[in-house]
Amino acid sequence: MLILDRENPDHFVHNRFSRLGIEETDDFMIFGQWIGEEPPGAGTAIIVEWVDRCDPEPLIVIDSFIAFHVGNENDAHSVRAHIKAYRVLAAKGATLLILHHPGKSEKSTEYRGSSDIEAAVDIAYKITNSHDGGMLSKLELRAFKQRISVTSPLHFKYEHGHFIADQQEALSTKAEQLVELLRGNPGISGEEFEQLAQRGGLGRNQARNFLKSGITSLAIRVESSRNRRAHFWCGSDDKA
Repeated sequence: MLILDRENPDHFVHNRFSRLGIEETDDFMIFGQWIGEEPPGAGTAIIVEWVDRCDPEPLIVIDSFIAFHVGNENDAHSVRAHIKAYRVLAAKGATLLILHHPGKSEKSTEYRGSSDIEAAVDIAYKITNSHDGGMLSKLELRAFKQRISVTSPLHFKYEHGHFIADQQEALSTKAEQLVELLRGNPGISGEEFEQLAQRGGLGRNQARNFLKSGITSLAIRVESSRNRRAHFWCGSDDKA
């Protein structure tokens, strides 16, 4: 694993690593500005040659997109050219984790910049910290782009230097999302509902089980016509 960091000073990084119990080894390296030279970009010869030598192929963290992209992040051609270097490494088997920031406008709450940023990546998560005071507490990772199907959302708690998966929170949230999906599509067929749920990262099987349990508990009403079974949410609770 390699972290290329043009964002953070060394004392920030060392503090975070200390809290998380992370130590640099031959298999985990970080290249920051404090070394005395600018961390190289993903497309430079030193990185490409290093990836070619790695077995197994490495994980490379880019911190952050804007720090390594020298062009205009709103320009599609500039963004596409920059991301091409990451795609080359991905084609060699490396995994690229690129940190980017959301914008402040209503249209850029997931990420800022050209739509080619979303178009060019395989998976894109928005990470949200739910603590009001800004301290690291509960994290939600919600996928808004899935070229490869992934579980979404993911929930984690941060406690005393450890991240703990909060599966119960994830299950609750997923059930609430399925309710909202059905509420927003009254009269939808079972197949259509499953397809919408799958595209939204909620899972086809989970959607099918949600409909079955909702029908059994009378939280979901079914109206049958000649060639269609239409589903309607009529429950009073937030989930079936």
